[in-house]
Amino acid sequence: GGSREKAASKLRAALDQAALKVFEPLDELLELKTSFIFVSFFAPVMPLGLLPTLAARLAEVRFKATKLFFVRRRGWPDEARLLHDTQDRFAHIAAYLAVVWHLGLVLVSYNERLPEWGKSFTVGVWAAASLSAAGLLHVLA
Repeated sequence: GGSREKAASKLRAALDQAALKVFEPLDELLELKTSFIFVSFFAPVMPLGLLPTLAARLAEVRFKATKLFFVRRRGWPDEARLLHDTQDRFAHIAAYLAVVWHLGLVLVSYNERLPEWGKSFTVGVWAAASLSAAGLLHVLA
């Protein structure tokens, strides 16, 4: 009767879940970090690109829940220690690299004396400015 159909329905739902690929939080975090790096590095090159990127990220966040609940199988809960440990380091390294990248862009793009300076002097100024800014960022963090 009715209980047998309920049991069959639950069994079918469990088998359907088992056939799905496991939702991997680390993969999702990697995708988020990659997007953050792209935005950090390319925002000075094309600032208007931030608006479509922001819209895409907001839409993606809305669809992550659908992906988690309907497209992927929910795995057993794991420790989040790896996620938390790497997040702080990632944020610091990304900030340092963004400072170096932005200073290089400013130094090359807006420097009228670049041909007079030569490569080695330009790289030296870039390195000195980057180290100074990164040191200041480190003190502020």
